Amino acid sequence: MATWPEVQKVDQSILDGFNFADEVISNIRNIRKEKNIANKVEIELRIKKNQETDTSFDSVIQKIGNISSLEYTSEKVDNAFSFIVKSNEYFIPFSEDIDVEAEIEKLKAELEYTKGSLAIAEKKLNNEKFVAGAPEQVVANEKRKQAEALAKIKVIEEKLGSFA
Repeated sequence: MATWPEVQKVDQSILDGFNFADEVISNIRNIRKEKNIANKVEIELRIKKNQETDTSFDSVIQKIGNISSLEYTSEKVDNAFSFIVKSNEYFIPFSEDIDVEAEIEKLKAELEYTKGSLAIAEKKLNNEKFVAGAPEQVVANEKRKQAEALAKIKVIEEKLGSFA
């Protein structure tokens, strides 16, 4: 007979890293679906780090996303599908036969959504009753949402500028 397993302390950084990797993989799969790129086709992934993140799950992202090469860059990648996770930019280079206008419209829609999220967070943070009455963790969460939205808006506006 074996003894029951004992509860041990959970390493929150590992869970956060996995959730981050999960979001990146979901975005890769969404791009594959939207652009009709088969899962069996290997793609390249370039990452522009605007925020320090855990890279220990890069091999998981590479395997599950069927990525042929995963590279970090300090520059934006032109002619690429892109998405943003926690203000980091991810690029999947594409061929020349792409609808640039559709990409611009998608970025504009994402910008409007992010500005709406920012407005909601700022409205809560500017409400003295909310800040005084809400638990400290809730206020901190709203401040985090505000910071992430501001960073994401900056990145989206830069992307839109690169198409001009």
